[in-house]
Amino acid sequence: MLFFLYMWILIIHLFREIASFCELPEQFQNSVWIDSDKGELKFSTTNMTGWEFQTENGDLFENWECLHTSTDSTKLLLIMVQTQNITILGAPYTAYLCMELKEITSQSYYYYLLWAEEEKYRYERISATLSSTVVSDPVKQLCFSTETASQAAEFPETGEYHVLVKQGSEVFAKQECPSTFFGEYFYIVKDLESKNSYCGTGNEVWDVCTDYERMTFNYTICDTKISYSGNGSVFCVFTLTFGSYTYHTLYNEDNFVNHSNGTHRFTCMVSSRNSDGSLNVSQTPGSCRKGQTPSEQPVFASNMSSAGLNMQLTPRKLCRK
Repeated sequence: MLFFLYMWILIIHLFREIASFCELPEQFQNSVWIDSDKGELKFSTTNMTGWEFQTENGDLFENWECLHTSTDSTKLLLIMVQTQNITILGAPYTAYLCMELKEITSQSYYYYLLWAEEEKYRYERISATLSSTVVSDPVKQLCFSTETASQAAEFPETGEYHVLVKQGSEVFAKQECPSTFFGEYFYIVKDLESKNSYCGTGNEVWDVCTDYERMTFNYTICDTKISYSGNGSVFCVFTLTFGSYTYHTLYNEDNFVNHSNGTHRFTCMVSSRNSDGSLNVSQTPGSCRKGQTPSEQPVFASNMSSAGLNMQLTPRKLCRK
C-alpha cells in the first residue's frame, strides 16, 4: 500500500515538474500588459501575476504559472495554473485559467475564458480540480470546447471578451472606431432605473469625425463621464460585430484613472443602428458583460447590481472617409 501511495505522489510530482517547463509565448515574456478588467498583468518567462480572483470567503489569489500553450493559424491557447491551493469544504483544489487569445495588433489581444461562471469564485470563469488530480490532457480537462453541445449554455457569449494592451505601447494599439460612429452626434443619457432621459438638452456633441480612431465628448452641457473619461477623450482598440450588435472596446486617455471618482481605463460599448440613423449605445466599465445589449445593462451575478449607462445618439453631421 505504501508503495502505491509513493508511486501516486511521484506521478503527481512528475506532472507538476513537466508543467514547470512550460514557457509563456515570447511576446508576453518579461513584460506588463493592461487587462480590460484586471489592470496590470506582469509576466515573467513562466509566471503571471495580477489576474486576481476571490473565493466565497474572501481569500485573494493572483499568482499563476504556465501549464500549457498551443497555437494555430488564428488563436493562441494559454492555460495557467494557480500556484496556491484553494480550500473548499476542507479539501485542497487547484484553479486554472483557460485563455483563448487572438491578436488584434502586435501590441494588443482579445481573449475568452473557456469555462463556466463559477459561483464559488464569485462568478469568474475558472476551472478547478482536486489538487490530487493528475492533469494529463489540460485542453480536454480544463477547457470548454464549442463542439460540446452540453456546454453550449455555459460557454461565454460573443461579447464576453477581454482585451490586453501592452504597457508602454498603447498608442500602437489604436484602431479605427466602428464606421457607424463616423460623424458628430447629439446624445442623451438615460437613467438605468426609470429609463427617463437626463443630462443636458440633447445638444451634447459626440465626435468621431475629427479622428476616426478617437471618440471625444463635449462636457460643457452634460458632465456625465462618457466612457468613464475625465478629459473626454478615448481611442478605439477593438471592434467585433455579431448580428445587429457591434461590440467595441475603448481606451481612456486620462493620465490617471481612479475608480472611486468614476474613471476607468477601459470601456466596452454595445451599439446598434436604427433605421433613422440614430444609435442605441450601452457602456460598461472594463469588459462587456453577459447579457449586455445596446438598450439594456446586465445584472451582475456576483452582486446582483447593474452598472453603466444607456445613451441614444442622433446624427448631427456624418463623415465618410
